[in-house]
Amino acid sequence: MMPDAEAVTSLEPEELGGVLMSYLNGLPANEQSQLNRPNFFSRSYGSHRFTDYSDADQDRVVDAFLEAWMWLEREGLLIPRDASGGHGFKISRRGARMKTRADVDGYRHASLPRHLVHPSILADVWPS
Repeated sequence: MMPDAEAVTSLEPEELGGVLMSYLNGLPANEQSQLNRPNFFSRSYGSHRFTDYSDADQDRVVDAFLEAWMWLEREGLLIPRDASGGHGFKISRRGARMKTRADVDGYRHASLPRHLVHPSILADVWPS
């Protein structure tokens, strides 16, 4: 996903979320249909996603990507595969449109937090 541990850990979760979303959208359909947070991040399940990092860096890198994953969930870009409450996830419709890091950056910058909009204009501008 990213070759340098320092570059990974220097990014905020929403910035690294763009990297992760691009990676997830690039997975083959059969892997996308089996997204599972514990398996995705666990070295004990044979995940090879983080083996390019030194043993000393792997925990920091995994934690940074896990923060990014959680941001993607919060934004509704990754959603539960079903309502059973399991660990399975799938890419949402909005998430599927975000093929590149730039797509996620555009989404982030277009999303103004509601509390930053002045109350006198909120009803007029928020729907747009």
